[in-house]
Amino acid sequence: MPAEVPTPTATPLSETGALIVVVSRRLFFAVMGLAAIVVVAVVVLISTNWATSAAVILSGTIGGFIGLQRRLKELTVEDLRVLANSWVQICLPPLIGGVLAMLLYVILLSGMISSPLFPHFAADPSTREGCEAPHFRILLCHHGADFGEYAKLVVWSFVAGFSEHFVTDIIGRFEGEAAKNVGATDDSPKPPQ
Repeated sequence: MPAEVPTPTATPLSETGALIVVVSRRLFFAVMGLAAIVVVAVVVLISTNWATSAAVILSGTIGGFIGLQRRLKELTVEDLRVLANSWVQICLPPLIGGVLAMLLYVILLSGMISSPLFPHFAADPSTREGCEAPHFRILLCHHGADFGEYAKLVVWSFVAGFSEHFVTDIIGRFEGEAAKNVGATDDSPKPPQ
């Protein structure tokens, strides 16, 4: 006669585990909502100069979602309660991730940081409409040299959303350098670089 196999009993989740389940479910629905918006945006923006900006914001937003999901087990019960009870708190880190990704894109376009790791952009002569006048739209007239440059842009945009400190640390570094140079004249010695 075979030995009796014990039936598994469900153990109740701790409060932390239950809150993580609720927050993860909210994150899932938020990502699905974002996916629906992306499908519409891709259809509308694919043939415009806004496609690169949309990809940057989307990559940063996805990085924000994944970064928040990764940090859930490290959060306090009080933080989890806030996330479980507020859609705004669920959507805020991804929104900030998208904004920081766009800011990083502008920093990369400005040439303030450069390395083989970062994408390089050049003005696209085929997109003349609206690109002659010196206004903000001219940012949309710069494109990567090849697919590799766009791939780097997507990766760094994701990193900007995933790790909010990445872009804020870059800004802090620029802030420190600017503070050193305030009041310096062309004749004064420059700090070593």
